[in-house]
Amino acid sequence: MDELGYYGINTNEDFSSPFLALTLVAERGRDPASLTISVFGQATDTDRSKVDDFINAGAQRVSVWLAHCDTEAEMGDQLKGMAETLIR
Repeated sequence: MDELGYYGINTNEDFSSPFLALTLVAERGRDPASLTISVFGQATDTDRSKVDDFINAGAQRVSVWLAHCDTEAEMGDQLKGMAETLIR
């Protein structure tokens, strides 16, 4: 790998942002296919359609964070709900 970089994009308002990043990379002579895009730190209430929007815009992975829980039971409930919502 010649270069390793990070480019922060606010994806909360515009799902085309990952595509824009790939366009900027191509304009600078890099092959967009050589890059991966990760969408990091999405809220716990993120649904499958929002994940699909990111994937369709060029992201290879989407990270959804858990909210703070005071008990293991709360965490289990949250994980179960996220699995039902996000995993096909």
